[in-house]
Amino acid sequence: MPKVQTQDGAEIFYETRGSGPVNLMLIHGWGGVGGLWYSVARNLDPHQFCSVLIDLRGHGRSAPPTGGGYGWDHFASDVMAVADHAGAETFIPVGSSLGGKLTLYLTAKFKARIPAQILIAPVGPGPSPFDLEERRQLARRAADWRQLKPAIKHWFGPAVNEQTIDACCRAVSRTPAAVLEATAEKLLATFLPEPFVRPDAPTLLIIGERDPIYGPDYQQRNVLPYLTNVETATLPSGHFPPLEHPAELAALMSSFAMRRGVA
Repeated sequence: MPKVQTQDGAEIFYETRGSGPVNLMLIHGWGGVGGLWYSVARNLDPHQFCSVLIDLRGHGRSAPPTGGGYGWDHFASDVMAVADHAGAETFIPVGSSLGGKLTLYLTAKFKARIPAQILIAPVGPGPSPFDLEERRQLARRAADWRQLKPAIKHWFGPAVNEQTIDACCRAVSRTPAAVLEATAEKLLATFLPEPFVRPDAPTLLIIGERDPIYGPDYQQRNVLPYLTNVETATLPSGHFPPLEHPAELAALMSSFAMRRGVA
């Protein structure tokens, strides 16, 4: 599996699926791993798209940095290092949840390399409404995925099977509690820093209609006001469309890329 070492000592692992000319950088959310995108990548045309599945620093197989850096520029530089290593001169970031907030920052900061962006149940540019103490409690219970399950299960829609929920909980449990706490406090609880401005890149915003926190009302109030060139789509999911409706999500992504002339 390819990996790249960052300037502050973190080893970032990633995988690629497909060999098409359009690069998609698939960015997971808080506590996630790149492998949670497998079903989406399988539903994309491998001759049209090259999907890059990244484990963000401290998540999955990627090692935490020696200095413990978990700021926005740390994560942004990691993604760009992976893009360089993978030969993705231009790419479309596809960010889920916290990965959506990171996508907003990437698109604003690296306009020349990012022709469009896809946001999936994203956290907006401001602090998350998810209670900080609840996040801390989740981080402390993370070592045992079974303890996580009652807290995470209600984030899914009603149609998802137990195996999918278990896979999500196991992924979060592989992330050290210190990483979960640091990313929650430095990323989820903060505003995006400068030079974030409203990106004018073509944007697809995908909303889970059953999402208990980041659903349609949240997106209307906290995300759409920051977008100027956007189209929206809704899926009958909770907070995890890549796990709940991967085929439908892949179809929306592919259609958007072709319609906007970036595929």
